[in-house]
Amino acid sequence: MMKPFLFSSCLALATFPSAHAAVMIVPDSIHEVSSFFSPEYKPQNTINGSGLPGDYSASSIHAAYSNTGGGNHWTSAADTQPLDQFITFAFNTAQDLTSFVMWNHQSNGGISTNSGYDVTLFDLTFYAADGTTVLFTLNDLAAQPDTASGQVFNFSVVEGVSLVRFDIEGVQGSNDYTGLGEVAFMAVPEPGAAMLGVMALAGSVMRRRRN
Repeated sequence: MMKPFLFSSCLALATFPSAHAAVMIVPDSIHEVSSFFSPEYKPQNTINGSGLPGDYSASSIHAAYSNTGGGNHWTSAADTQPLDQFITFAFNTAQDLTSFVMWNHQSNGGISTNSGYDVTLFDLTFYAADGTTVLFTLNDLAAQPDTASGQVFNFSVVEGVSLVRFDIEGVQGSNDYTGLGEVAFMAVPEPGAAMLGVMALAGSVMRRRRN
């Protein structure tokens, strides 16, 4: 009598994934950007892993942003107001997001000489596939300047996200430039993948019962 109970319990656990089941994903493209300094400092540098010590993974969050040369981060254009800058990330397939990860802009030799470019305050706006329907907003999220490792911002799961706009509301001190190093998100795995595991487990349980 205990085996059917075991199966139903496993089904319930798989149907409601925990935060620990989230996986790191990277936007597929840049939908829009307010400005960029030059092609070397293009916004696509924030989603290509060029400044990370390894791939996008849980371990890379805690590792220092390793490359501070040109061509590995986004920098806003000269003679623009840093607080007017934004960047919008796009996913080809709608995602259920639960965290945002950002690495500070670093250039000119590292965090000690980046002239106060770091973002210290920002907003996130989540959009559906039509690009106009707002699913959720997070305002005045505070980031730490002069931090080489990734900073994680957790929130309740936002379902069906296709676009995320990152609006800069505060910078460390520069009146000329701002930008980002890298970004990533945590997403809840697709239910299909979880259900495949459930079905495999169910088959195993049923085979044991027959045996």
